[in-house]
Amino acid sequence: MKRHSLILLSLVIVLLFSCKEKQKKLYLSPPSKSYTYAFKPLPDTILPPDTIALTAANAPQPFVLKPKSVSLNQPIGMGRFSNTDYSVTSGLTASTIQDLTIDQEGNLWIGGIGFLSKFDGTSATNFSTDNGLSNMLISAILVDSLGNLWVGNYDGLGLYKYDGSCFLPIPVHYNPENEVVGQLIEAPGGIIWGGGNRLLFSIQGDSVTRYGVKDGLPDANIRSIVFAPTRGVLVFTGTGNFIFKDGRFEPFTEIPVLVSYQSVYTDRSGNIWFWTLTTGKGQLGKYDGHTTVYFSKEQGATNPGFIKDIVEDKKGRIWIAARDELFLLHDGKLTSYPYTTIGIAEVSSMVEDETGNLWLGSFKGGLFKITAGILDKMELPQITGETAGVPQLRRGKEGVQWICLEQYLVRYAQNNTTVYDLKPILEKSYLSAFYTDKEGNVWIAIGNGYDNKSKLIRFDGEKFWVITGYKDYTNLTYINYISEDAYGNLVFLGWGGLSLFDGNRFIQYGEKQGFPSTTTKYFIDSKQRKWVGSSNKGALVFNGDSLLQFNTGNGLKSNYINNMVEDPYGNIWVATDGGVDRFDGKELAHFGHSEGLGSVVGAIAVDMEDSLIWFGSNSGLTKLPFSEINSLSPEFTTYSAANGYEFIPPLISFQQSLHLDSGRIWMEGMTNDIIGFNYKDTREFKAPKLSLKNIRIDNSNILWNLFSETENKKTDSLTLLNEYVLKFGNTPDVEKIETLHKAFGKIRFDSLQKENFIPENLRLPYTNNNIGFEFAVSSLSFGKYTRYRYKLEGYEKNWSPLSSRNEAYFGNMSEGKYTFLLEAVTPFGTTSRLSYSFTVLPPWYRTWWAYVLYIILAGGLLYAFIRWRTKALQKDKLNLEHKVNVRTNELKESLESLKATQGQLIHAEKMASLGELTAGIAHEIQNPLNFVNNFSDVNTELIGELVEEVDKKNYDEVKAIANDIKENEEKISHHGKRADAIVKGMLQHSRSSSGQKEPTDINALCDEYLRLAYHGLRAKDKSFNAKFETNFDESLPKINVVPQDIGRVVLNLINNAFYAVNEKLNAERLTQNAEGKTLNAEIYEPTVIVSTRKLSPSGELVPPGREGKGEEKIEISVKDNGNGISAYVKEKIFQPFFTTKPTGQGTGLGLSLSYDIIKAHGGELNVE
Repeated sequence: MKRHSLILLSLVIVLLFSCKEKQKKLYLSPPSKSYTYAFKPLPDTILPPDTIALTAANAPQPFVLKPKSVSLNQPIGMGRFSNTDYSVTSGLTASTIQDLTIDQEGNLWIGGIGFLSKFDGTSATNFSTDNGLSNMLISAILVDSLGNLWVGNYDGLGLYKYDGSCFLPIPVHYNPENEVVGQLIEAPGGIIWGGGNRLLFSIQGDSVTRYGVKDGLPDANIRSIVFAPTRGVLVFTGTGNFIFKDGRFEPFTEIPVLVSYQSVYTDRSGNIWFWTLTTGKGQLGKYDGHTTVYFSKEQGATNPGFIKDIVEDKKGRIWIAARDELFLLHDGKLTSYPYTTIGIAEVSSMVEDETGNLWLGSFKGGLFKITAGILDKMELPQITGETAGVPQLRRGKEGVQWICLEQYLVRYAQNNTTVYDLKPILEKSYLSAFYTDKEGNVWIAIGNGYDNKSKLIRFDGEKFWVITGYKDYTNLTYINYISEDAYGNLVFLGWGGLSLFDGNRFIQYGEKQGFPSTTTKYFIDSKQRKWVGSSNKGALVFNGDSLLQFNTGNGLKSNYINNMVEDPYGNIWVATDGGVDRFDGKELAHFGHSEGLGSVVGAIAVDMEDSLIWFGSNSGLTKLPFSEINSLSPEFTTYSAANGYEFIPPLISFQQSLHLDSGRIWMEGMTNDIIGFNYKDTREFKAPKLSLKNIRIDNSNILWNLFSETENKKTDSLTLLNEYVLKFGNTPDVEKIETLHKAFGKIRFDSLQKENFIPENLRLPYTNNNIGFEFAVSSLSFGKYTRYRYKLEGYEKNWSPLSSRNEAYFGNMSEGKYTFLLEAVTPFGTTSRLSYSFTVLPPWYRTWWAYVLYIILAGGLLYAFIRWRTKALQKDKLNLEHKVNVRTNELKESLESLKATQGQLIHAEKMASLGELTAGIAHEIQNPLNFVNNFSDVNTELIGELVEEVDKKNYDEVKAIANDIKENEEKISHHGKRADAIVKGMLQHSRSSSGQKEPTDINALCDEYLRLAYHGLRAKDKSFNAKFETNFDESLPKINVVPQDIGRVVLNLINNAFYAVNEKLNAERLTQNAEGKTLNAEIYEPTVIVSTRKLSPSGELVPPGREGKGEEKIEISVKDNGNGISAYVKEKIFQPFFTTKPTGQGTGLGLSLSYDIIKAHGGELNVE
């Protein structure tokens, strides 16, 4: 059904569009191959195990060995320290060390004969006379609480203060040629005390005070200076001991003996430690403020001669460096370590770093580090003339530890070490397996099962019970591992399968029982399933009469099983030569090198005390917290020689074990040592200081002080000298300085950090827009193992990958502000951070003043152009005015012509519509005129009757006739007025619109024009007939419109509707006539419907009772059931002169004029 829709005033049509969005598909990479793990019944070919019972005939034979006791230097379980020589790797220029100290940043300062160096754990910075020192005979160094370094030497000025920028000489000597500053300490208040062979002084601020006889000090041959919290400053000389009180020295008699040179030390508790030779033998003394305790030869002391240094470590142990040996006081025992036995030369100074390692400076051998805190080596007995071999450790009952050294069995218990020489039993064979059971028995397997020399030994603490030829008992040709299952059975594994021993009989499992030919591990899990590891067939799990096998065919990376354990969550961890696999009961998850673990995992231990799992691999020792056990990407932490834990061995064999010992792990390595790792100590490590060491511009070192402005010109020269030597390695060169000034003279900054000469608020010119950073952490033990990552904000978005590279370079930077972000990750898991901001200035032609100049120049040019253009425009204006006048006159004439033509067209359209109305109007006028004529004739007759009745004096009849005449006159008047209205409407339609709006009844207007249009068409075509209906909303109020304009629109729409249904009617008649049929209403009945209704502002129908609520709209709708309108016609239907009617039947202006009329009334005209 075609539908024309007219919307008056504010009719809003909302078009809704719906679109169907295509669903995006997410394509995932194909999953890795998955396996299903299910137990299968054992095959029928499986035989029951063989058993061999022990009887009197084959019972083990007793063997008695006489043990011997061997003394140890260390208390049992404390560990033996290891040392590393740093003399070459640290980059020191000399090895004759006099003194050591560590600054607040964690750097190690080393002073000696011929050199002064600063070591940060990665590299050394060396100082010389070129840096401003008078000579390099360094005797003492001290870092005070403000971070200043004080340097004492043998002659010259004697003392220097280094604040990070330059060495300032401090005159303290009476006689500079013969005096030395060999002692330096700091007392509360920042007071520096120093002394030497004939010198004692204090420095407070810029004031130097010298002391001598006048101050109560008879002897200035200073041996030691200390500060005791409860006593104050104590001075120990060659003739006596003195205390400083109220500006003078008094004898300090609480320590009545003379002390050795440099041998007095105060610990954290305020105890005073000293070494004395007064009694003729070396003694270590401790004065606690009340009494003095001496540790003499009975506690381990010998006659060491001079003591060079005493230090207390973080664990409260006291270290004493003597002439020929190193002493350690621990738990009241003074233990001696001769330098010849620990590979260290004579020690002159000691200092402890932040991780508990002890650094030793030697006067003859350089720099050494003792790992006496984190890593220990278990002390093994020294067996003269014998090769101990690779040790194996097993934990026994009640704290007893057993070590097997191929030919010896060593028992550690209650500070006693007992050694059993096994050679009489071994008979030139070798040890293959070693174990201690829950009852405290020691089991040892010797040799192989192919000869009669193979033996299985049980030691019960008194006797060795020996079974010779163990193959006959175990069916194993070689025993490579011994363990114990959950039921207390001894388990023997090796070549030939597996054998259990329940105390009375051996139960043999081999290939006939479905076991692999070579076994490595065996255990029973919490579900009573038996796990068997092999060297060639993976892992087998026996669950009653069913079997499950893991191998490379269903997920394992290697068939060589090294270890298997169960964690607290029921997961089974399988260590292989391909890594480690976790079985959660359903799936295997593999972890190896790419996940942070080793590629070969040899040992596993579950640490219930600290909720950790430990793995030993070719990468070292790795821990996994219980919280990460079930993670798909667990976070492993590895400790190895590659990241600073030098003595942690690779653990790649199933015969190697991890032994937990309350925060320490003992590891059996591939060397002749058992290593103890005190992993709990690493939790106390703090993140080291991360700092910039140097900034390079255009890949060149910069002499930053050359561009710095300081009022103190003397300091400037010393600082410039020191920086030049540190940067370029030689004395200043004038030509080099001039070259630097020319190349980098435009660099600007606010100030310099004293340490490393780092500029603050650096501003680089655009010609120097390449920058490089050198950086490092100050961590003596882990500096070279620290990894770094960085990014330059403003230059790049992503962080660099972690690496050990400690420099970064950025080139061709555009102008702007940049921030260099740096992170350092240590091997023990801490992270240090720093940021450094700087600016690259734009080139002169992109500076703000250049842009101001550009604006001024542009303004001048614009002004000049405007002046020129203004004159040109004025000239053009005159010419244009003339042309405009000419064209204006022409346009006026064209406009008048156009208006006349438009008026003619509109009048023609009006006349055409008026012509169409003529017949309808005539029909409409004929009806009322007929009524007028008829009622006039009736009244004429009634008047005659009235006269007759009057004559008859029949007044009642007269009244009745008079009333009839009156009624007829009223009807004549009504129909006359109707004819008058039709004529007026016709006149209004024919006249031009006045544009005046007036209240109009829309329903009456529509009804009138509907009838006029219909009768007009009927008058033109007698065969035309159509059904028309009205559906008016009677509640519509009168609205202000121009009635003749709206009437034209309604008439045009109704005429179009009648025309459309008539066209379809004629087409249907032709079709029916061609088929010999008669057209009837059931086939097609032409219908036109005119309706009105009231709408809300949103375009919805207003329900009854809601009228008058806001701005309302009125819709006039003209519908027909004609042929409809195509999309093509809809697009052009409102265009002027467009018509689908045959030539001569339409002007094409009707709908165009109607559209303009509706728009002028603020409404819309739509076609549906």
